Amino acid sequence: MNNIQRTAHVTIGYTEYTVSEGTVAKLLEIVEGGRACNMCHQLFNNSDRYAVTLNACKACVMGTHQVADYIGGFDDTRHEFIDDKGDILTCDARYKGLPERDMIRTLNHYGFIVPTDNRHQHNYYIYSGDKTRDKWLLVKYSDQHGGGWDSGKGAFVPLEVYYLCNKDGSYTELNKRRGDWQKLMREARDLIPDDGSRWIQRTREDKAIELLNQRADDYTVADFQ
Repeated sequence: MNNIQRTAHVTIGYTEYTVSEGTVAKLLEIVEGGRACNMCHQLFNNSDRYAVTLNACKACVMGTHQVADYIGGFDDTRHEFIDDKGDILTCDARYKGLPERDMIRTLNHYGFIVPTDNRHQHNYYIYSGDKTRDKWLLVKYSDQHGGGWDSGKGAFVPLEVYYLCNKDGSYTELNKRRGDWQKLMREARDLIPDDGSRWIQRTREDKAIELLNQRADDYTVADFQ
């Protein structure tokens, strides 16, 4: 009777082998016991040299120019750091690569909540305001591939949604036609005349958020729905 087994391919060096699944399990045990950081070449341990990415330890990641401090682990395998600008960077112990900026975790770190449902499937947020100091932020979600066809314009229109987020954790999708936001934008236009710059709208939105934060306690998210 043929001894047929489930097999898998394993590459060691530049040579690929076909082995039984039982052999793969044994190899993984050996690998786990001898895994090392590819930056310092020391074995992973349970102190400052545990793996925060597939092949890099916490101590070496902490030594990179972009990381200022380690915050902690979450979701079993993920880790987050903070850089010198106050932004949160995250990485996963299951994958290669150094920590990358995570805008959702950054906003959450400072008390601001943004949607993370199926409509917002990617980390495509930017914001106006000072996340460390301000009570209000204007947060824009922009997904170049998440929109749809606009028959009126005869073109594909990307998904762009604006939110006003309060540091108390409340937020609302911004209705730019509401009077309170219109008043803030009118003040911003009076203070910042049109100079022909392609960034004039963004500059005025920044100013409107600055004005909103000067009167932060006079508003709630309901005023902008």
